[in-house]
Amino acid sequence: NIFFKSNSGIVLYGDLISNGSSVNPINFYGDKDNTNYSGYILGIGPSDIFMNYVSFFDFSSTNKLDIPGSVTFYNSNVKLKNVNFNTNSSEDYLNIVNSNFTMENIVFENCSSDCFDSDFSDGELNNVKFNISKNDGLDISESKINANNLFFKQIGDKAISAGENSKIYMNNININNSEIGIVSKDGSIIEGDNVIIDLVRLPLAIF
Repeated sequence: NIFFKSNSGIVLYGDLISNGSSVNPINFYGDKDNTNYSGYILGIGPSDIFMNYVSFFDFSSTNKLDIPGSVTFYNSNVKLKNVNFNTNSSEDYLNIVNSNFTMENIVFENCSSDCFDSDFSDGELNNVKFNISKNDGLDISESKINANNLFFKQIGDKAISAGENSKIYMNNININNSEIGIVSKDGSIIEGDNVIIDLVRLPLAIF
């Protein structure tokens, strides 16, 4: 268990390996009772990032470094497996920029704004849940994503937002009880099979 106090976090210039287990997971905690920023990870890169059985609780971004994400990786190879992101106070919970990534068995819950933001990146998503977000669930720009088995529930804005010439190929998508389902913007391409959209005010939109 790793606890962060006021205005504290990790700025990473090298590789990061966090390899827990189902019995002994690795837990990162921000200070939810502190009004200042507490609990963030910023990877500058180039880095190799590997996380397995890791959970984040009550994380936030920091105004000192002017980053939108509670957990942010630049210029990296990112592999996340069995990772939970629970409750944050930042523009994005996870932001991956100019990187390659794979994510499997991931849960985002109680996101104060966007849950996951991919910028200028290529990646794969497998078995990812987005539960309760005040803004977007999955927000991608200038990215190429392959997605399988995604579940969205109680998304306050867009469940899936693809912008700035992004491409997303998806299979087995379930969007439930949300504001907007799937949005394609700025020349982006979205292709999908087995997509279920239920109790959503605006299921599809193109800009």
